[in-house]
Amino acid sequence: MATAKKTNQKTKKTAKKTAKKVAKKATAKTAKKAVKKAAKKAAPLATGEENIAIVRAFLRACEKNDVAGACAMLSENAVYHNIPLPPIRGRKRIQATLENAMKWTRDFRAVNVNVAAGGNAVLTERIDSMVVAGIYVELPVMGTFEIQNGKITAWRDYFDLIQIIRQLATGMPGLLKFIPGLSN
Repeated sequence: MATAKKTNQKTKKTAKKTAKKVAKKATAKTAKKAVKKAAKKAAPLATGEENIAIVRAFLRACEKNDVAGACAMLSENAVYHNIPLPPIRGRKRIQATLENAMKWTRDFRAVNVNVAAGGNAVLTERIDSMVVAGIYVELPVMGTFEIQNGKITAWRDYFDLIQIIRQLATGMPGLLKFIPGLSN
């Protein structure tokens, strides 16, 4: 009787181990199937060079004051964020913002110092220059562009807002003394 009891316990343990193995295999198979299915649905990733070309074309369009051409490279729900300022959401709003900016700026240039790409992101270290209200300004900028399906979905520029204010104020004698913290 003791032998039968031990055999029964061994059988139960073996059955549990087998059930666990089957469950793991089923879970692994299910996961593999889900990954394969998602991969088929996902759009193929562009190469870093393709994404860099999109960003360069976008910046060239901006340099030519071709706002419509630049915005055609944005996704419908793109986000543009000059980091010291609030983000702008949606291609139409971004286009309106850029069109407004073109009214009081001219001669925009973006000189890429370094450009790097990884995954869907392109990073640009740039020197942006332009004439704002008749005053030439030059600004170091670090930009991040995110690209999906050949369209820019996010554009973030990081820069020192105080630096551009100082340059503008220098072109307007006497203005600095009215802005606390900038007169240094």
